[in-house]
Amino acid sequence: MHVHRILHENGGMPASITVIDGGSNSYTISRGETVFIGGPGHITSKLLHSIVFRSLTVSDGIVLWIDGGNAFDPYRMSELAERCGYDTAALLSRIRIARAFTAHQMEAIAHSAPKEALSHRISAIIVSSVAELFTGDVGWREGMDLMQSAVKNIGRMTRELGTWTLMTSGVSVSSSTEMERIADENYTRVINVGVEDDYLCAESDGLVLTVNKWSGQMHQRSLLEFAGRDE
Repeated sequence: MHVHRILHENGGMPASITVIDGGSNSYTISRGETVFIGGPGHITSKLLHSIVFRSLTVSDGIVLWIDGGNAFDPYRMSELAERCGYDTAALLSRIRIARAFTAHQMEAIAHSAPKEALSHRISAIIVSSVAELFTGDVGWREGMDLMQSAVKNIGRMTRELGTWTLMTSGVSVSSSTEMERIADENYTRVINVGVEDDYLCAESDGLVLTVNKWSGQMHQRSLLEFAGRDE
């Protein structure tokens, strides 16, 4: 029996949430989709914490965070919860962290993640620094094979569970035709983010959004305002 038949009717979970809020041209992610966000780590990390916070406020499931770059910061999540009036401890208790320090660890976690899903109701899967490990401590060919395996396993679980899945990396997939192929085959959408003239910019499939004034502070109002606005 498929895992999603055991766990997920997802009746209380909206069909989609906004990943990057650009008004009428916002980027959203639907259940069962995998979105890749590429860009500087300090930007993608900040976005991830805001997106995770949002997913927790609009669903009753947990977040499975496969952390390849030591990106998860409980203080960021606590600040968001406190400023928006949520129970910090309750929110943090719904985030499961699995840290990977090597390419082989990342691939092994991605392979075993479905077992974690058997005992938890997962609403979102986060994989941070998905590409860096596979282009660092192993040879290129082995790294690409491990990355293909990891991303494929996460994508399969995403579709079966009907979760929102986001992967981030400071390495652009366009830097390699092999990484582009893996992205095309396994990601629903690739979004590249950056800051220009102090504004957050995001590009996907030729559509460029200039979103919000970007602050170096931990979080700013513009990122908090979109919590709970999904249908």
